Amino acid sequence: MSLFNHFILVFIGLLVVVDPVAAVPLILGLTKEDDPAELRRIAWRACMFGAAILIFFALAGTAVFRFLQIDLNAFRAAGGLLLLITALEMLRSKKRGTMDEDQDQPDLSVVPFATPLLSGPGAITSVVVFSTALDGAGPLGPQRLVLLGAIALVFSLSYLILRSAIPIKRLLGRSGITVVQQMMGLLLAALSLQFIVQGLVSLVKGYSAFPP
Repeated sequence: MSLFNHFILVFIGLLVVVDPVAAVPLILGLTKEDDPAELRRIAWRACMFGAAILIFFALAGTAVFRFLQIDLNAFRAAGGLLLLITALEMLRSKKRGTMDEDQDQPDLSVVPFATPLLSGPGAITSVVVFSTALDGAGPLGPQRLVLLGAIALVFSLSYLILRSAIPIKRLLGRSGITVVQQMMGLLLAALSLQFIVQGLVSLVKGYSAFPP
């Protein structure tokens, strides 16, 4: 397989699992009190952090999971738990501005947007799988550089997509954003529970296959 074909394969695979389009309604619901400049800042930082996370796992993910003996299914369940916490806050219509001024304001660009929404268990697992197939190619071989380039392009495109939330936000207005927040909170809760159940079921099956 040529490097170009390999790049297309990795790029499409990562774009599907990162799925920035699915994050647009969520960024609308979680940033309804922010101005367009703040939304652009969150989108930019989320994509920067998300890309950094995947680049780290592309370079060292296999070694980290092996060293810490972490099962990818446990990682999926943990990511689902983070999503569930975010979903519950959305359903309770928790506003960032209602917190005490003395408290640190949560950085939405890191959690939940960078992880686990963009660089979630599925994306990290995909990068680790791609990276595992390149273990013999050297840390910065041609195919490894193709993987890093695909990650950079996916998150560049993700930023452009998340920025499109600004005109959508203006079109919907405050009431429309509130409705979107409640709907997406419910869907996100269902998705997070699915991640948790899938991860736990796979863990139980894996351990039951090796009785003491």
